Amino acid sequence: MNVRLSAVVGVALGVLGIAALAAPGLTAGLPTDDALVTVLGAVLVLGGFREVQRRRSTDPSYAETADTEQAIELPTPGADFDDRLAAFSAQLHNAAERDRLRSQLADVAVATLRRRFDYAADEARAALDDRTWTDDPVAAALFSGTEPGDGPLDRVRSMFRPDAAFTRRARHAVDELYRIAEGEREDADE
Repeated sequence: MNVRLSAVVGVALGVLGIAALAAPGLTAGLPTDDALVTVLGAVLVLGGFREVQRRRSTDPSYAETADTEQAIELPTPGADFDDRLAAFSAQLHNAAERDRLRSQLADVAVATLRRRFDYAADEARAALDDRTWTDDPVAAALFSGTEPGDGPLDRVRSMFRPDAAFTRRARHAVDELYRIAEGEREDADE
C-alpha cells in the first residue's frame, strides 16, 4: 500500500509540475514561500534516506545464467579406418576385409592423384598398378599386388614384425596419400 500511495502522489506532483510549466497561472494560488520549499526539501531527503536504508536491508538479486555449454566429443577423422585396420591385424587372414580396405584406399588414391596431379581416372589407376604414383615401395605394393621389392633380409624381418604385411602397406599408403594431398611430394619433385 505504501508503494501505491507513493506512486499516486509522485504521478500527481509530476502532472502538477508539467501543468505549471505549460500554464504558470494555474499554480499562482499555491504558497511558494521559503518555509514550504524547506519542508518539501526535507521530505524529499528523508524519503531518499528511507529508500537507501530499504535497499541496504534487502538481499541483492542476481540474474541466473544458463549452464555453460558442454564440450561435445567429435570423432577424429580417420579413427574408423584405424579401428578397422587394427581389427584386421587381429584377424590375420580375412581376405574379404583386406580386399574391401584395398578397394577403398584405391578409390581414395585415385581421387587424390586426380585432384593433385590432374590425372584422368584411368591414368591414376595405371599409376597405382605400375607403382609410379609413389617412391615408397611398401606403399606401392598395396595396390600393385607385388612384393615391395625389398631385399631378402627385409622380407625375413617383415615375417617377424607384430603387424601383418597388409597392415604395414596400408599405413604406408595412407601416409603417402596424405603427403601427396598436402603437396609435399610435388614440392619435393620441384
